[in-house]
Amino acid sequence: MIRLLFIFAAVFAGGREESPLRFDDRGHNFGTIREADGEVSHVFVFTNVGSEPVVIDRVVASCGCVAGDYPRTPVVPGGRGEIVVVFEPAGYRGRVVKSIAVVSGGRRWSNFLEIKAKVK
Repeated sequence: MIRLLFIFAAVFAGGREESPLRFDDRGHNFGTIREADGEVSHVFVFTNVGSEPVVIDRVVASCGCVAGDYPRTPVVPGGRGEIVVVFEPAGYRGRVVKSIAVVSGGRRWSNFLEIKAKVK
């Protein structure tokens, strides 16, 4: 819980400007998955609708069971990119909801993504 509070405090420490990154979707429901089948992943696609290149500073998940891979190079105006989110269901049962913060522009902007699953 303390880590989650730290994450969101750090994310909101920046300005309140609207992010130039527009995501095609901000949430994904994996539906019912089996813990025994292992990790699942989803690709969140975004476009830089701003007038300048944007660098993603980091992708921070609400727990260690979620990892995010993202472009390390600037995304040019009009350019598209992907955030690949992987969820490891080991140790989970029932309904799971996890948040992912995409921090960009020197911590000026934040976008929030969410994944859901029902783990059997």
